[in-house]
Amino acid sequence: MPSLRPNETVIAFSRFTLSQEPPRLVADGLEVELGARALELLIALVEARGRPVAQAELGRRGWPDLNVDVNTVQVQISALRRALGDDRDLIVTVPGFGYRFAAEVHTNSLAHAQEPVTAAAAAATTTAAAAPLRGSRLPGEPAGAGAPRAAQPAFAGGASGGVSSGASGGVSGGTARTPQQFTPFIGRHAELSEVLGLMSIARLITLVGATGTGKARLAHEAARRLAARFRDGVVPVALSPLASEEAFASALALALNLPAGAAQTPLARLLDGLRERDVLLVIDCNACNDGRHEHARNRALAAEIIDAVLTAGPNVRAIVTASAPLGLRNEEVVTLGPLRTPEQPQVNATLAPEYDALRLLFARLAILSARRDRQRMAAPASPRPLSGNALLAALDGGAMPQAAIDAAVSITQLLAGVPLALELAAATIDHDLRAGEPLEAAMSRYAQCLEALIGPRIETPGVAHPRSAPIALAFDLHVARLDRRARLHLLRLAMFAGEFPRCAAIGLLTACDPPASGEWSGDTPSDTHNAMSEAIRGDALADASLDALTEAGLVEELDSSGQWMLHIRRPIRHLARDMLRDAGELDRTAHALAAGLPVRLNAHRKRGERAHIDALDMSDLEDLRAALQWCVECGRFDTAIALLECSAWLWARLSLEREYLQRGRAVLAGVQAGATPRRRDEMRLHAILASALPLAHAPVAQAIAAWETVYELANACADSAFRERALTGLIVCCSEAGDARRAAELQARYDRIVRASQARNGAAAR
Repeated sequence: MPSLRPNETVIAFSRFTLSQEPPRLVADGLEVELGARALELLIALVEARGRPVAQAELGRRGWPDLNVDVNTVQVQISALRRALGDDRDLIVTVPGFGYRFAAEVHTNSLAHAQEPVTAAAAAATTTAAAAPLRGSRLPGEPAGAGAPRAAQPAFAGGASGGVSSGASGGVSGGTARTPQQFTPFIGRHAELSEVLGLMSIARLITLVGATGTGKARLAHEAARRLAARFRDGVVPVALSPLASEEAFASALALALNLPAGAAQTPLARLLDGLRERDVLLVIDCNACNDGRHEHARNRALAAEIIDAVLTAGPNVRAIVTASAPLGLRNEEVVTLGPLRTPEQPQVNATLAPEYDALRLLFARLAILSARRDRQRMAAPASPRPLSGNALLAALDGGAMPQAAIDAAVSITQLLAGVPLALELAAATIDHDLRAGEPLEAAMSRYAQCLEALIGPRIETPGVAHPRSAPIALAFDLHVARLDRRARLHLLRLAMFAGEFPRCAAIGLLTACDPPASGEWSGDTPSDTHNAMSEAIRGDALADASLDALTEAGLVEELDSSGQWMLHIRRPIRHLARDMLRDAGELDRTAHALAAGLPVRLNAHRKRGERAHIDALDMSDLEDLRAALQWCVECGRFDTAIALLECSAWLWARLSLEREYLQRGRAVLAGVQAGATPRRRDEMRLHAILASALPLAHAPVAQAIAAWETVYELANACADSAFRERALTGLIVCCSEAGDARRAAELQARYDRIVRASQARNGAAAR
């Protein structure tokens, strides 16, 4: 048990004790690994003596010097629940407000704290209010520090070799965020040495390889080691599929947080901002693909932009990940193949650690096993599989059971040494280990299942079968082990375009699986109570699914300057979407995601003005783009118009007014192409365009023409609100154009309409 001072007072509940200075949580005599912020939230909940604590208050307690959002609090609450294990229900969600602590709390001396807190002992102990505990910031930590230890990024900024945020010189792009369960760097040391050596003589290095071979992992490791060489740090950026030159340039400019210039195109803004920069760009061109098509045009556009960037910025260098070389001059290409895999069906235990594929499989198992050991509170008599540390020690020491090695050899061969497929295999094997199956049996069973799955998929020679690829095989096997709810939740989460906040994930899952209709009507207190109970239950189920998927490595947690985001790796996301489509649930999920965006955008808008673009802004943008594209393709123009109306502020904040106009025109073209006239929708869209044209520095004559169209359509629809809005826009535009006479005429017309409206309202009131 961790050392406690003799006179230290502790808080006891269930089988836990919570000490005060420094804060630490102990369960059954063993310290629970928990971050400082999660501990601070636990302390706040305990101090409340069962009363609900608002999410805003928890945010102030955990981050006293930062303004954090609800999603960040939810992530720490989830970490706290995972640490409590079987007692996770002690933290109760209060819908629309916050959380409360449901356990009976006792204040004990050290002597009592070292004993198990049984029901009888708790009853005999005098119940007392928990005294306010000291803040959980560690000695020497700055204000706002104290992120969970287990969830710190694999590398931080600064001269110590981490990836800098690029604050110097105005570059404040996102840091290279890494997942909480990042696998150790295995099997790519030769390629890493090549990249580090080439960076001293080349400005563009392209990492080429098939999906899932670890290009992004190698790029991040190289960036971590190279960051100190660049004054403005390292800036990662992913280029989206089905984009234009303008969209690619905007993505790079946003990642670099470059200020927008008046009447500047995104490309001009980007090139001007990079002329004096000393920065390393880590560009993911694999994001140009949508999972089913290569999009050679997108790759060519990306190559043009990258070439222009390197020409404009003499001190800019780039590491690019792509499926094929860009074909640019002076491009250095590093090709990644599968990890080294045994050729023979059996390998001696002493030689097994030399094969990178075997080592990655066992390393990933060790990570998952270590988390299982921290969270599982099993009885002492229960069988315990090898722990994470013991697993790697057995492999390195030649003590790994031969049966486990033989099965691992078969798995790595069947999965062709593809790193991502091996990580998925480890997650599936760990699922069986959690159920109590021995390591040798779990690995042998997986190898047999893999062989059985591959057999029926062998096609005629020369005929490709996309789902026979190693990653797809491993994904299918893992999804098959999930229960129905977890499986469907994973597939639905794949609809997010990139990173997403936890609260948005819970909102999507509960929107797609609402309480059963017909059970209550809301007409009586009993109905209202049932509705609230179902809502709480739905949130809890979604939260539990997220925890399970995170623990399995299918959903990753990313720390972005204190904002916790979730992420599903692109190959897994594409496979999951295909499954969702096959299940007939893709459109329903896409509609739920699009319909929930207005609420999400409104909540994020209330965060107020911020100096820099953050992960939430980019997450909203990517999901908004995907939702608008889906709406146009499926003819959901009413939803598309609502999204455009509520998101104008975001496009303006990100200096993407030109793209906003393009999106609006695409929706308008879809509406006008319909067989049935939709004048009201056209009116709303022309109003959107008219409002956006001045922001995009379009000629004032275009804005005047757009407002005139709105006015005509408003008259046709007898819509007085849009008629007045159109006149206001026309008055402003005519004044800016110097046409004072017409502005005065329009003002007089506007005044007459307002007086007539007031007279009608007065008559109706009498």
